[in-house]
Amino acid sequence: MSIIVAGDFVPKADVKPYDPFSDEIKDLFRESEYVMINLETPLTERGKPILKTGKNFRRSPKYAEILKNAGVDCVCLANNHIRDYGNEGVLDTIRFCKEAGLDAVGAGFNSEDAAKPLIKELGSVKVAILNYCEREFSIAEKNQAGANPFDLIDAYHNIQDLRSKVHKIIVIYHGGIEYQHYPTPEMVRYSRFMIDIGVDSVVAHHAHAYSGYECYKGKMIYNGLGNLVSSTSVRKPDESWFVGIAAKLSIMPNSSESELITLNQALDFSKVSVASQELRTRVEDHICEINKTISDPILFASYWDNKYSAYRQTLYRQLLIPIPSLRKVVKKTGIQLRMPIRYRIEVLNLFRCDAHRNKAISLLKPDV
Repeated sequence: MSIIVAGDFVPKADVKPYDPFSDEIKDLFRESEYVMINLETPLTERGKPILKTGKNFRRSPKYAEILKNAGVDCVCLANNHIRDYGNEGVLDTIRFCKEAGLDAVGAGFNSEDAAKPLIKELGSVKVAILNYCEREFSIAEKNQAGANPFDLIDAYHNIQDLRSKVHKIIVIYHGGIEYQHYPTPEMVRYSRFMIDIGVDSVVAHHAHAYSGYECYKGKMIYNGLGNLVSSTSVRKPDESWFVGIAAKLSIMPNSSESELITLNQALDFSKVSVASQELRTRVEDHICEINKTISDPILFASYWDNKYSAYRQTLYRQLLIPIPSLRKVVKKTGIQLRMPIRYRIEVLNLFRCDAHRNKAISLLKPDV
């Protein structure tokens, strides 16, 4: 018995709703006991776009039936786009999915509702699914619909409460840095800790790029699935945008077997299929390289030191130039910005000190 977890689903916009799943994918889904994907867009025709960074997504409610007919059983909604069209978008998505016969996890009409686990009895095995996301503009609050934000203390109590009630606990985590094949060091620590306290598998997505995996204490951690079907307005996206993986996890008691399935989107996002043998081999070789780096603390730290250094000018433009259009001009001209050391350590203290960071978050939230 197995569960398949696949990545980000955001079909093409401004076209008639379409079925992007090849017959081979549908057969794969239908052969599995349970299939989950990350639905990274509200399904709604109502609401107004919320104030946020990045683009606001929404797609036709008809995609709920398209997903169900393709063999999908559950949509994971804890992501950074589910609240793009406010309360209406979140609640419509949950309603349309349930009407189509899909389970939904990771979002709700408030923070308490969004945090509820999904518990499924698959044959003789009872499985709990917890779905979390990093904190962006999508999270649920006491009086606001949205996604379930990741909090380590809350996650600990969620997992401890479920451990004696189910046979398997699977955590689906939406986070990391976009377009990167490597999880952040924090993601690795969190995933391993959740295994330490009783989780049987951790599967992550968000980066729109596949990542590595590890068997930690006999339990599987998949650090990033990449895209399932995800359109983009970028003119020439990297090849890896069109390649994703699905994790096929055994749910049999005392089993941690898993399988990696490589997926390939068409260049026009019209179809997703199982990848060719040649592409599978290339992806598997790349994933082996990623796994080696993650498993070596020195190499892994060096990778992120270099990567973070490359973001320096982007961060400085965000902190020093409040007008986005002016940032683009500065970037285009190649001007290298510098931060006065005194200002730099003040900003560092705001980010690094928990008390100051929490204060800043509270003060910066828009009153909308």
